[in-house]
Amino acid sequence: MSNGEWQYVSKRRSRRGVPHERQDLCASVVSASGTDDSQLAMDRLTEQVAVCERNMLESAWTTFVIQQVRLALTCSSDVPRRFSKVVALGLGSFEASANARYQLALLRLLLASEHLHEFFAGDSGQGVAVQIFDPVMSALDREFLRVNFPMYEQREVSSQDTTCFAASQDAPLFMYMPHCGRTLYHNVLHANWSSKAELTQLIVLGNSFRMYAEQYEFRRQDDKPDASYVETCVNNELVKELPLSVHHLAFHVEVQLQYMFNDLSVHSFPRAQLEAAHASVWSLNLPLADLAARQGEMRIKKI
Repeated sequence: MSNGEWQYVSKRRSRRGVPHERQDLCASVVSASGTDDSQLAMDRLTEQVAVCERNMLESAWTTFVIQQVRLALTCSSDVPRRFSKVVALGLGSFEASANARYQLALLRLLLASEHLHEFFAGDSGQGVAVQIFDPVMSALDREFLRVNFPMYEQREVSSQDTTCFAASQDAPLFMYMPHCGRTLYHNVLHANWSSKAELTQLIVLGNSFRMYAEQYEFRRQDDKPDASYVETCVNNELVKELPLSVHHLAFHVEVQLQYMFNDLSVHSFPRAQLEAAHASVWSLNLPLADLAARQGEMRIKKI
């Protein structure tokens, strides 16, 4: 790790039970046939993500999520009506993880939903700008995003640079953060804490803030982590939280989805709730969390 940037190094190993010599021979045959290995990998990943999307479209939970997101975006007049940007964090590697592919599939379905089109049409009406970051993403993952997200913007993010997490009146922001660490949610809130007007223009789909606040409350005093803006939002009723977790629902959902999308909520920050908070809340100046020191919190939960 250098200069505060997230880095990830993986140890390459052969497929179980397949000698290196056999893999080299297979690669030679593929190359000799004139087939592009990278295109084969892209085709395979494209089909895998498409399968995830089809499975999710068949689930009543996906319909419920779209309804809850729309409800969050129409709950008050000061909530964003059209986003300038969507930022997704901590999805993992789509090439390596089925969980990551399902989480990417849900994002694609949200952006494509006719019920949410007015919010994700973008400033030009051609689609909202999308930025997706995770230190474990491979070159294939990034190429897949470039090909399949017409408005995808590729850029690197420093562990201490939160400018891309900042919303404004002119640039409402939708943060898609399933199963990120508590400190990353804190940094997103930190980037928007200087102005109530900015906070109203932020929507966060991610782990339940209320769950984090409850966990923090029940930690032993000598074992509590540093305070964060997550607990501040919950304890001062600054956030409106609509649960998306499948165990809250009456209908049956596939077991795999139940584990991949547990404890999720969509969070908004209505102006009336922000205005009702005591002035001391807004004078808080909590430090930015050092994500470089807590890189593991950035990753998707392992099932």
